[in-house]
Amino acid sequence: MLLLILGFSSLVTLISTAAQLYVDYHRDVVAIESRLNEIERGSLDSIAVSLWNVDIEYLRLQLEGLLRLPDMQSLEVREMGEGLRSPITLVMGDPAAPHVISRTMPLTRTDERGTRQLGVMVATASLDGVYSRLADRVALILLSQFIKTLIVSAFIFYIVHMVVTRHITAIAAHFRTMGTDAGSPPLKLARRERRDELTDLVDSFNALTVNLHESYAQVSRSNAGLEAAQTLAARRAVKLEEANGELRRLAMVTAHHLQEPLRPMTVNAQRIQRRLADGDTDLAEWCASITDGTAHLGALLRDFQRYVAALTEEPRPGVCDMTEIAAQARARALERIGGEARIDLSPLPVLTADQRMISQVLDELFDNALRHARPGVPPWIGVSAARGEECWQFTVSDNGPGFDAGMVDKVLVVFEVTHGRAPDHTGLGLPMCRAILRAHGGRIAIEASPSGGVVRFSLPADMAAT
Repeated sequence: MLLLILGFSSLVTLISTAAQLYVDYHRDVVAIESRLNEIERGSLDSIAVSLWNVDIEYLRLQLEGLLRLPDMQSLEVREMGEGLRSPITLVMGDPAAPHVISRTMPLTRTDERGTRQLGVMVATASLDGVYSRLADRVALILLSQFIKTLIVSAFIFYIVHMVVTRHITAIAAHFRTMGTDAGSPPLKLARRERRDELTDLVDSFNALTVNLHESYAQVSRSNAGLEAAQTLAARRAVKLEEANGELRRLAMVTAHHLQEPLRPMTVNAQRIQRRLADGDTDLAEWCASITDGTAHLGALLRDFQRYVAALTEEPRPGVCDMTEIAAQARARALERIGGEARIDLSPLPVLTADQRMISQVLDELFDNALRHARPGVPPWIGVSAARGEECWQFTVSDNGPGFDAGMVDKVLVVFEVTHGRAPDHTGLGLPMCRAILRAHGGRIAIEASPSGGVVRFSLPADMAAT
């Protein structure tokens, strides 16, 4: 800071010194010009008389007297006129010196015949004295200004240090040692009590410190609460994972144990039907009902197991070529139906998803469309995809009976069957698709259309593989 004060003061000193030197130089030059004017007004006539009388000695004395004037460098008198064989030329001083101001003055004589010019006098004044005085003045001014600037700067630095700088240093030291607990002492400056800007600054810092301590305490409490919540959430996540595992195992064991008695029941019911093929009609219908019921119960157990797995399993993302997966699902569907059907596939994207789960979705959508085909009409299914802003939108359409407006909200509900009951109609297929797509961050929707079924499902675009 002291260097800045010295630098600025020195700059001001140089500028003021230059201005003062210019004024002094101009004043000295004006003084020289005035002196030449005085010589021209007061001495030319007597010098002209001496030249007219050819009084060389007196003329020399006159010129020597004028040379004693300040800053005069040389004087030269030259006689002029027609018919002069040896005109008088008298030079006093050194006319060849540099840095001079020169003036030529005519020497005239006036008599009854008029005014005529006898010659000229060239007066030369030197600027060396002016420059010397300026140099002395520069040295004196710079020295005095430097001493004055140094003293003033030191005084300013002392005042600033005592009034401002040392307190700022104390404030910085206080904040370096300030702790995060509320027990830290408030900031107080070592000075007499008075109300000024520093007092306002200290009050603001102390208020800020109190607010920071309160905010830190609040954040600490929030962090403690978050840690407790995270611990609780982690414990609950573990318990939920354990519960999901138990639920999956329970579903598998339940389905397995419930399907075991269904198999002999179904076999025995079929045997009874064959034995009673030509017998009692009512008994045959009862046996058929038993067979259908056991088949339906088996389908329910199978689909329930798949639905629970879709609800509890986490997707295992991987490269998922939707075109290849749809082609494989098409082959499986055509093999299961064993009849005439057409499934058209448009170009589909490559995604990052669980390939097994997405295959289950397409299998269920294809089987659902083929199960509900119109009688006497060859089934047709079309699959396409379109890129949206945030997701890929897939459309699976068919030429089946479609869905009316009252069905679209029911078909995704568990155990809801909309197109009549059959042993393999469980009402769990589309809910399973919804669970799988939700696990991937997607959605599924059914469109009301009596001319054919339209199912749309989406997967996030940021899951697309590049």
